[in-house]
Order: sequence, then structure tokens, then C-alpha cells
Amino acid sequence: MHATVFKVLSLIMFVSLLFFSCPISGGGGKIIPGSVEISGVSDGSYFQTYDGTNGFTHNISTFRIAQYELTYTLWYEVKTWAEGSGGYTFANPGREGDDGVDGNAPTPLVSEPVTFISWRDAVIWCNAYSEREGLVPSYRDGATDTVLRDATDGAAVDAAVCHWEYNGIRLPTEGEWQYAAGNMGTTPWNYAAGAAADTTQAAETRAVAWY
Repeated sequence: MHATVFKVLSLIMFVSLLFFSCPISGGGGKIIPGSVEISGVSDGSYFQTYDGTNGFTHNISTFRIAQYELTYTLWYEVKTWAEGSGGYTFANPGREGDDGVDGNAPTPLVSEPVTFISWRDAVIWCNAYSEREGLVPSYRDGATDTVLRDATDGAAVDAAVCHWEYNGIRLPTEGEWQYAAGNMGTTPWNYAAGAAADTTQAAETRAVAWY
């Protein structure tokens, strides 16, 4: 089973919170701390709708995903190891939450998510974390099948191949993220996950999310 990284309220994004996110999980019998198991769909397919009627189908099998957003503390710890011992290069140092300082050591605010990184940084970080944990990195150069280690090599990272047969940590697919964030597909399409009413009800939405 493939490892994943996921982040609950925002998908991993370039200048925002790391969406990996964080689904974080480990394969090959190794369980990454802080990850939870998400049971797949019985027939393997999950219909994701964006208006209650139209949408598209994803194939969802059981996977593990990080329960919370990737903290800056873990990001910094793995990045420091990766740059010092693993031969990895990142395009952005990352920031602790909204008002941290780029690249600084973590403060006592240990639960702040990492912010101000790119998708390329996220892919490279996944490979670094996998290697540090003794897993087989999943993201490879499509031409040479070598492990991707340099987030500044945009052409190589953008053409990355994710090897699902390896047990390394990876980002969740769009379908996996939607399925997990929507409580395994049970949350109505127009509800914030965990809310008691749809998003037209501000109080109910604010009870579970910032928006």
C-alpha cells in the first residue's frame, strides 16, 4: 500500500499550507506516526460531484493519510536531514504558519503547519521523508527512473512519475483527498466536512472550518 501525505483544510499549495497536506502514511508494514487508515470503496469507485449531479469517478482503495496538516516542525526536521545527508535541494525553505520567518528553526508553536512552499518542494520532501524512514521513494525521473531530489529542477519534477508499487510517502490524489476530507464520501457535496448544515449556513460552517 502506498504512503500518502495530506492536509485537511487546504490542499498542498504553493504559497499556502502544505497539503500534504498531509496524507502521510507508510507502506511495507511500516506505519508513519500521525497517519490514519481510510477504508476504500467496496467496488473501488467513488463519485465526486461538484454540484450534486455532475462530477467524475475515482478509483479508491484503502490507504493511509496524515490526520493533520504537515507541521512546520516535521517539515524542518526532514528538510534539515535531507539537505545535510540526503543530497536534496528545496526551492523554498518553508515558513511556520502565517507569521513565521522563512527557514527559521521551529518555535514552541509546534502545531503550526508549514506554509510558503511549492508543489515541487512537497514532492521532493515526500521522497526525502520516505528515504529517511527506510521506505522506497515513489517520485522518480520519468526518463531515468532516478529518485527526484532537486525541487529547483522544475522540468524534471513537473514530469515526475509516481510509482504506486513502491511503499514511499506520496501526496494524495484529488480523489483520495476529497474522499478523506468528506468522511469517506458520506459528507454531502455542499457541506464543510463535519458541519451540520450546508455552506449557506455560516454558523454551522464556522463551527468546523475557517473560510
